[in-house]
Amino acid sequence: MTLTTKTYEHDTIHVQICSFTGKGGVAEYQLLMSVTDPCLSFCSQLENLQKAYAKAVTEELPTHAMAVFRRYFLSDAANQADLVTEWECENSCCPLSIVQQAPLNGSKIALWAYLQTEMNVQNCNNGLAEVSHNGYRHFWEGGAANKASNSEYQTRLLLNNYILLLTEERCTLAANCIRTWFFVQNVDVNYSGVVKARKEVFITQGLTEKTHYIQYRNRRTPCRPERIGSNGQLRRRRPATGANPFPLRPYPSQPDLRIWGDFRAGDSRNLR
Repeated sequence: MTLTTKTYEHDTIHVQICSFTGKGGVAEYQLLMSVTDPCLSFCSQLENLQKAYAKAVTEELPTHAMAVFRRYFLSDAANQADLVTEWECENSCCPLSIVQQAPLNGSKIALWAYLQTEMNVQNCNNGLAEVSHNGYRHFWEGGAANKASNSEYQTRLLLNNYILLLTEERCTLAANCIRTWFFVQNVDVNYSGVVKARKEVFITQGLTEKTHYIQYRNRRTPCRPERIGSNGQLRRRRPATGANPFPLRPYPSQPDLRIWGDFRAGDSRNLR
C-alpha cells in the first residue's frame, strides 16, 4: 500500500491518494480531497475540487482506473447538493452519495472517491451499480432514502428494499452484503429506531449473534431539517443526461427524511 499527497489549483485543493494492488492484478485507489482555503465561496471550492479530481485521476492513476463510488461531504447540503448533482449528471458513471457533514477545517466540501482498475461498471435495471471483473461482481447503491413516518420504519423499508434488489441479482443480505452506511438525522432521537429495525430485519435474514453481522457504520449528521437539496421531491431515480450511463438520485429537502444509506454487496460466484 502506498500513500501519495498532492496539491492542485494553486494549492487550494489537497489530495491524498492511497493505492493497493491485489494478487489478481486489480489496483484500488482511495482519493480523499479537501479544500485548504475555507474562505472561498462554495462555487469556487466545488469548481476547484472538480478540476483537481480530473487532474489527479489523469496524472496519478492509470488510464484504465474506473470510479466505482463517490461520496461528497457538504456543509449545507440543502443549498449545495443541487450544484453537485448538476455536475455529476454530466460526469459520473458510478453511484453517488451526498451527506451533510462539514469538513473540520471550516471548508464547505470534501470528496472521497473509490476507483479500481480492470473493472466494468454498469447500471443494473433495478438501479444498483454492478462493478465486475473476471466473472465476479460487486453491487453498490448510494443515497437510498424514503419518507416513512419515523426512523424505525424508514430503516426497515431501506433494508427490505435493498434485500429485494439483492434477490433480483441472486444474492442475499446474509451471504453477500459487505458493508452498509446509515446516516442518521438527529441521532439522539432517531438512533434507537435504527437499531430496533436493523436487528429485527437481520433476524429475518438469519443474521444473529450466533451467525454473523454485517459491517456497518452509523454516522451522525448534524444538519438542518431541510438538509439534502432544494427540489422538495423524492423520486427513485433521475434519468442521466449526456453520456452518463448511471442515473443519479435527487436529494430531497424534506423534514421527515430521517435516515438514508449506502450499501455494498459482493457476489463471490464466478458467473462466466
